[in-house]
Amino acid sequence: MIEHRYTDMRIRGTRRLADFDGCQLNEPLAMHVSSDRADEFRTSLRVADLRSLDVVAMEATTCRIDRAPSLVAESDPEVCAFVLPINGGVVLHQEGREAQLNPDQIGLYSSSTPFRMDIVSYSSQTHLLRVQLPKARLALPDHAVDGLAAVPISSTASARC
Repeated sequence: MIEHRYTDMRIRGTRRLADFDGCQLNEPLAMHVSSDRADEFRTSLRVADLRSLDVVAMEATTCRIDRAPSLVAESDPEVCAFVLPINGGVVLHQEGREAQLNPDQIGLYSSSTPFRMDIVSYSSQTHLLRVQLPKARLALPDHAVDGLAAVPISSTASARC
């Protein structure tokens, strides 16, 4: 079932960013949200919980999402997430790498090390999909997951066996 988890339609001005930031800091994968344009910030989240997969459709204006070392030290839910921008752009920073994702690319981040995700809106809002799952479901060692973090992966390339 798809649930409209968050919308800022009833919140005015800069309170929208502060409210969303507070919500994200209280999630199991705690993250801090900021924006240079707090007065223009808008977002909404639709979520589908599919057993151990968490699928999120997000719409947002330009913002930055940080998982700082202090948040990692507080709690690590041992998850990873795949991010696919539908329009606009996403820049992932993790493990000393930077991946500039376009709508034909997927990026991965891990909850176990600090990361930053910059959402860039070229028009009104960027739409993106995020699929989050426990790392154990990937059947890859942690170092392999870390090696894929912030590396653009083509969403249109065919898989080869």
